[in-house]
Amino acid sequence: MKYKFWIIGVFILVLCTILHTGHIREERYARACDDSNGQDIVDELFKRAGFNWTRTDISAWAAVDLGNISDEDLEGILTDAGSYLNMDIEPNNTLKYCEETGRINLQGNGKNGLKYDIIIAGGRNTHIVINVENYGHLSDSRTLMDQLEEYFHSIKASPHITASFTGDIQGKLSTDERSALARDLIGGIKGTAIQIMEDDQLVSIAGYSPMIDTTPMDGINFQIASRYNEFMDKTYLWIGTPLISTEY
Repeated sequence: MKYKFWIIGVFILVLCTILHTGHIREERYARACDDSNGQDIVDELFKRAGFNWTRTDISAWAAVDLGNISDEDLEGILTDAGSYLNMDIEPNNTLKYCEETGRINLQGNGKNGLKYDIIIAGGRNTHIVINVENYGHLSDSRTLMDQLEEYFHSIKASPHITASFTGDIQGKLSTDERSALARDLIGGIKGTAIQIMEDDQLVSIAGYSPMIDTTPMDGINFQIASRYNEFMDKTYLWIGTPLISTEY
């Protein structure tokens, strides 16, 4: 009988240790997120999920009233924006102009290894759009977003900025596993799900988290989505702030 009680006591002790360790791990994770900015939180989310971060896509746009302006002046605005963002403004940069839509854009690589696409469209009620592809380190994204915001403020415009982070793992996660993963990540950032879409192909949940410092759109400041690609045999994870702005 004493031996039986001893076994039960050991089992309870081990169980309490496991639960306590898990609680400490959750506390450390939450504390790390609390001490981080938005992009550091995304970095923590990829680590928590066990996915490899592969790329970041950032889009910034704003409406600007340029008045009556010539095509030459539009080209000047493009090159000025490119210079501000440290693009390599060389003859091999692709400058395209569409007369029907009044759209002109400059494409090229930055000296920081980023890929830029700067677009001016819309005539008098002009929209300036800057798309950036980042394959560098994840933490550089916050600096890049600040730089984009500073550029738009320099031309007296208030930009809308979205960041989409992509990661993957080899192999297939089922729909239930991907759904559980998304909900676990949301719990880790103290988030609340607002829009949910789940089917056999895609899991997508958008909501609000007080730990994300991105300005909400219709009450939403994050989106998490996951899909399995049979051809690549990879499961992909996307995290967007406030929304995913790339194909997923």
